[in-house]
Amino acid sequence: MSNTKSVVHVETADVRVTEWLLPPGSSTTSLRGDCDVVIVPLTKGRIAIRSKGDRRTLSADPGAAIFCSAPIEGSATNEGNSTLAFVEIDLKDSVKRLISA
Repeated sequence: MSNTKSVVHVETADVRVTEWLLPPGSSTTSLRGDCDVVIVPLTKGRIAIRSKGDRRTLSADPGAAIFCSAPIEGSATNEGNSTLAFVEIDLKDSVKRLISA
């Protein structure tokens, strides 16, 4: 996970927005949570999403959102040859309650 960088841009009771920069072969920290997550790639590449033993590799295209439903337990790995940048949007429980109401 060397050189992986993350910056939390927004943190409220409803949402957390984190920007990630992953060099080739690096991964996010292990994620655990019971909220839905939307990943929005900023650069083109390949991203492997690992959750609870399941692994899927996806094309990361700028602006093409990837939805991961809760519960989340895993990580994201850059499987490309260049730095992968993406925004992770965690939809916390209060947002889920608003949507289902």
